[in-house]
Amino acid sequence: MGIAFVSLLMALEPVYLTIVPAEGSGWEAKAVVRELAELLEGIPEVHVTDLAYSMDLKADPRKLLLWGVLITCDYTPLRLKVTVQKLADSTWKFDLRGKGTPLQRIAEVLPPLADNLGLGAPAPVVSAPQAERLFELVGRARYSSEPLDKRLGLARLALDLDAQYPPALEAYGILLAQSNAKAEAVRALEKAFELTPSASVACALSALYREKGLVTKAESVLCRAMASNPKSPRPALALAELVRMRGDRRTAIELYRKAIAADPFCPDARLLLADALFEQYNMTDALRQYEFAAGLKPDLPPAHNGIGSVLEKRGKHQEALIHFRRAVELDPKYASALINLASSLEAVGKRDEAIQTLRNALELSPDTPELHNNLGWLYQKTGNIAAAREEYLKALSIDPADRVARANLEKLKSEERPGSGLFGFCAPVGSLPPPASPLFYLCELSAIVLVWLLRRLRPALDP
Repeated sequence: MGIAFVSLLMALEPVYLTIVPAEGSGWEAKAVVRELAELLEGIPEVHVTDLAYSMDLKADPRKLLLWGVLITCDYTPLRLKVTVQKLADSTWKFDLRGKGTPLQRIAEVLPPLADNLGLGAPAPVVSAPQAERLFELVGRARYSSEPLDKRLGLARLALDLDAQYPPALEAYGILLAQSNAKAEAVRALEKAFELTPSASVACALSALYREKGLVTKAESVLCRAMASNPKSPRPALALAELVRMRGDRRTAIELYRKAIAADPFCPDARLLLADALFEQYNMTDALRQYEFAAGLKPDLPPAHNGIGSVLEKRGKHQEALIHFRRAVELDPKYASALINLASSLEAVGKRDEAIQTLRNALELSPDTPELHNNLGWLYQKTGNIAAAREEYLKALSIDPADRVARANLEKLKSEERPGSGLFGFCAPVGSLPPPASPLFYLCELSAIVLVWLLRRLRPALDP
């Protein structure tokens, strides 16, 4: 049975709606959820987001401003039950179990649902036989677990029914991209975008343009999608990432803020803005955004890692440890959080635990160069040069272009070169002396002068 949770945040106007099927739902539930989301987003005052917020609203209503309505959709093939519960005082229930197709069930539930929530009228649902067939074909193509070639065949059947049906073109383009038929995928998505410049099509198409090096076309598509979908944060987020890649952080931050304006309760937008602010050393605002993202979605590992990173920068190692541990608990293979956790442990004098943390991490993710580099660094600090070298070499074997590992190995070599005494170095035959600085020569000269003076003064000092 597929279950979808729909959470509405009501702050007078607009209404922010999240709708997503539960984990393990079949393609039918996901197709129904998508259809409901698109129809509800057609209502002017409704904003539909892409992520579910795993938050117990009744347990802690202070986490967000005004969570007003909780809607639960319980879907099985040909059977749909919708329960709408207002957290304040009243409850509305729509029991729509019975015969009929999914589109017929949706057509029945939408008008009373919108009316009881005080929303405008939703778009009418067409339940003709061809519409039902298209719904099934596109739903199976997009969301089923069937083999890729079978899903491509379903998308082609949908296009045979209606070659101008945007969801079918979108599904076909995305599946072609997955099968590495990139040129055909671009053509299908371009056609879908011309028919309906949706946010999802724009993001898929811009990603293909970016792979081909057509950055200007990618940005153009996303700009158009932003204008056509002012309630969706996705085009602004994708455009911000493109802008950020070319080093324009200021414009990226402006775009992240536009994404948040479109959907103030999108954790991704908050998290990406926080990362950009962190890179600009704006720790106060970065911490605020990380905390907001964690409040929206408490099981979001990067949000806890970000909070810990800001606290670490402020020297609050014990508080940072709490958040790094939480991030690792949520994602045991999260390399950045594991490295930060080890760094904080080392900072509070728990070097052995830091080393063990990275060892445990490498058991889960042995092919992560960053983990090997950081474990080598800890070994180097303890004086275990052989173990440090081994970790750096492992990092290089995984990624021969790893500059950090190469720099660490060079540093090890320089530390292992024989040093020099006060009056000169003593190097083994066949080796070169270590590079000397001006201060080295000044010390040598001072020592020679001191010895000369002592020798001249010694006869006068003897009795």
